[in-house]
Amino acid sequence: MPATPRSLVGPAIALIAAAAASAQPQTLQNATATFSQTVSGGAPWLVSESINGIVTPGNDGWAIFDGAGATAQTAVFEFAGNVSAPSMVLDFHQIHSNLGHMLGCFRISFTTDDRDTFADGLQSGGDVIANWTIVQPTSMTLPPGVIPSSRPDSAILIGGVNPGTGVYSVTYPLPFVGITGLRLEVLEDASLPGNGPGRAANGNFVLSELTATAVPAPAAACPLALLTIAAATRRRRAR
Repeated sequence: MPATPRSLVGPAIALIAAAAASAQPQTLQNATATFSQTVSGGAPWLVSESINGIVTPGNDGWAIFDGAGATAQTAVFEFAGNVSAPSMVLDFHQIHSNLGHMLGCFRISFTTDDRDTFADGLQSGGDVIANWTIVQPTSMTLPPGVIPSSRPDSAILIGGVNPGTGVYSVTYPLPFVGITGLRLEVLEDASLPGNGPGRAANGNFVLSELTATAVPAPAAACPLALLTIAAATRRRRAR
């Protein structure tokens, strides 16, 4: 088989790189939760602080300790624009302190419902009801020693090492086009301290920041680049 002309390699690589670069960060807005922590000193730990763009240690992020413990709660977010992509990467930044305030059990869902029908912006007692479709992750990147497992209800259960801080980077398939909202359920499990949903000693967690990136089909650019090379090669041979 003839070698690909060197002059065509650069454009092909550029096409592939352009496709990779087309992964689009998504703006999350109108954070709403069934409960946000307002006790245990300092400023409130509101769900809106998990999408405020501030990723620094300290009193910033969503937490759910109620003074006695932590129980299962739900947060929902709107996407600023409708999302249509094969998959999405969610990065759960958890950098509150070195006390292991990490998520222990959580589940993700998406909806295409109208934004006016959910996510009223309340930090506690908010409207989290919509037609949600639960999705299971296709891949995860976790801190060293952290071990994930999947429960029968499609929730991710975290075990292994409990680092002081860290980021869970989780890729989910998107079940529809035109996605408008995201639901994060934090769930209890008997394997977690105080039954969770977090991994801190009191079952709490602090979600410092949640970011979302829509990812195009990874194979989409490669055939395009190869077709470009093939067409150009044929033209060269025809001269």
